[in-house]
Amino acid sequence: MATRRILIVDDNEPLRALLRTYLVDAGYETVEASDGEAAIRLALFEQLDLVLLDVILPGRSGIYVLREIRLRRDIPVVLMSTLGELEQIDLADDADGYIRKPFRPKDVAEHVTAVLARKTR
Repeated sequence: MATRRILIVDDNEPLRALLRTYLVDAGYETVEASDGEAAIRLALFEQLDLVLLDVILPGRSGIYVLREIRLRRDIPVVLMSTLGELEQIDLADDADGYIRKPFRPKDVAEHVTAVLARKTR
């Protein structure tokens, strides 16, 4: 089986680097974007297995990116955000998962693995 590719989308470079480390250690290959436009390009034209997507991004928001992905591709999308509980419920309805910031990077890797396992059944 080929290595699964995860797109990490967050404007915080140190956070992307931390997530990259944990996901690579968990056996994934990563691709990264720091804004919504780059995320859309990568999500539409790269071979990806999952998108780990921050909600608050420069340019296009993570919600816009999620909607654009949903129109064109069938890729699991896990949202990351510091938003409160009410917003969390509303946003998570369109996503395959939701991770609230702050989080433990190990938990993110485990969540990614669980979502991918659910999607391949």
